[in-house]
Amino acid sequence: MKKKIKSLLLKFKKLNLPEGKYAIYGSAPMAVRNLRDVHDLDVVVESKVYKELLKKYKEVKPGFIKIGDIEIFDLSKSLLKNPKKVIRNAQKIKGFYFASLQDIIDWKRSLGREKDLRDIELIKNYLKKKNASEKSDFKEKVLKVVAKIPAGKVLTYKEVAEKAGSPKAWRVVGNILSKNKNKKIPCHRVVRSDYKIGGYNRGSKKKKELLEKEGVLIKNDKVFIQRK
Repeated sequence: MKKKIKSLLLKFKKLNLPEGKYAIYGSAPMAVRNLRDVHDLDVVVESKVYKELLKKYKEVKPGFIKIGDIEIFDLSKSLLKNPKKVIRNAQKIKGFYFASLQDIIDWKRSLGREKDLRDIELIKNYLKKKNASEKSDFKEKVLKVVAKIPAGKVLTYKEVAEKAGSPKAWRVVGNILSKNKNKKIPCHRVVRSDYKIGGYNRGSKKKKELLEKEGVLIKNDKVFIQRK
């Protein structure tokens, strides 16, 4: 994180705004991720918070308070299309609530300035790399979970997803295992949630053979065994 954003956040921290009642937007959500530098902080706050701030600070104009390099907007006066949504979707990073990158993309797209379009490209490239990294991390976790399933035991795709840290990604687990070529990873020991044996990249027949060889009881393509 660059020095300027660190300095701004230290100043902002002194305002002691209540959690979940504001969102830092503008270019700061990019700066906190080291995508670009920033010279000030744009903050949208709920109206109740804004009224409290008015007890200490004077307005530059209705709905707008400027405290050094920190610009604070009442949500009713902000330039955001849906400020309540932006606050609701704000993500906590390093103890501060920043507007989500998707909300920043939407906001900058509505402004349509050349610099905003450049920022959008920066954000999209960052998200693309981040998603690729997360997919790679999840794949590694899935393969580690499956590698630990002992012979004669099974896990469901859903259980593997849970153990890998993403309970709803059971379809992704199936996709990862279908592409696995490492024979040391016993993909055949992962079955459907209804305990039907499910698919296998070497064929369902081979999957059934391997499971039965390991002592798994199968009837009508359904596993009957104590799970791991």
